[in-house]
Amino acid sequence: MTATATAVDCLRLLLLRADIMFHDVDIEGHDVSTMGHDASLGVATTISQADLAYLRSVGRVGEFAVVYRTYRHQAGGGFGRQEQHPLTWGVLVYVDGVLARMYSVRGAAREWTSLDRLERWLRQQGFRYWWTRNDLEPTALFEGEAESATVPGEATDE
Repeated sequence: MTATATAVDCLRLLLLRADIMFHDVDIEGHDVSTMGHDASLGVATTISQADLAYLRSVGRVGEFAVVYRTYRHQAGGGFGRQEQHPLTWGVLVYVDGVLARMYSVRGAAREWTSLDRLERWLRQQGFRYWWTRNDLEPTALFEGEAESATVPGEATDE
């Protein structure tokens, strides 16, 4: 048996003993738009938020999280009319160098409609910093701002 195979077997035993739920991302899932979006970002698995503290204590969670805009899984939740508000915020974390989406203990993708509440949750989970990305909503110019190829204050070639 090779060292890699032994390491994988030990990891499987550790995961079984710790009762940690890792799932492969299924692109053929019930919501193809969400799964396709997650796959395009490189999401390879999911973890339960209940496992986060243990994984952090044994040094398997990366230093930062990624907060990203995604399609909603949950209907309602105080943010009704899903057709008018189809997007929500999700969290990705690196576990053993693999990008994982955060799921609730009940098996549903964790979603936040407010970045303020999400920021408090991230701090409670021990994250000191995170990246935020929004690939799904177009950016808009501020009122009176002209579209330009240069950054304000940047020197031009003229």
